[in-house]
Amino acid sequence: MACGHALIVLSIVSKQLDSKKMSNKPPQQSRPLDSLRRRLARSRDMLRVFATQVMIGGDRKTRDRLFRFLGQAEGADFIYANRGPERYLVHSKDAVIGREVFLSGQFDFDKVESAIKLVAHHTGRTDVEILLDIGANIGTVCVPAVARGLVKRAIAIEPDPTNCRLLRINALLNRVEAKVAIFESALGDTAGAP
Repeated sequence: MACGHALIVLSIVSKQLDSKKMSNKPPQQSRPLDSLRRRLARSRDMLRVFATQVMIGGDRKTRDRLFRFLGQAEGADFIYANRGPERYLVHSKDAVIGREVFLSGQFDFDKVESAIKLVAHHTGRTDVEILLDIGANIGTVCVPAVARGLVKRAIAIEPDPTNCRLLRINALLNRVEAKVAIFESALGDTAGAP
């Protein structure tokens, strides 16, 4: 799974480095181009080692630095995160939910899990039929709840188009798309309310 992170990082850095190389130079100036190609290959190798180390066992601080780097990189709008039991595609500019999912693999799901267990304890019911996730963002509540079998089905409502697309992708990545009904909509007491 760490390979996915390394490939995304390599792809971004390669694009940035490729955009700087001199591809239209005449043949007599091939030595600078060869030198640049060698440096690019070394950079890719070093980055591959770094990214693999970070993804497999990197500490939180190092992963955070990588997230911030990718957030500033041109063409790195989305990052694949597979830190916990679920996999997510997160927005690289999301300094709250996306960042936390990239760093730890979840965003506040432990609280949701505790709430579901508490309800089950007090009601005596261990099977939760449906979860209503209003403001579902990228699916950090409904996706793991269904994937881990804490609920049978979920309805996810998310008004932001980008987050809704990520929610759909994350449901697919975790093979729960058939059990999570997703609606790109806002809920409020009046039509058109902010």
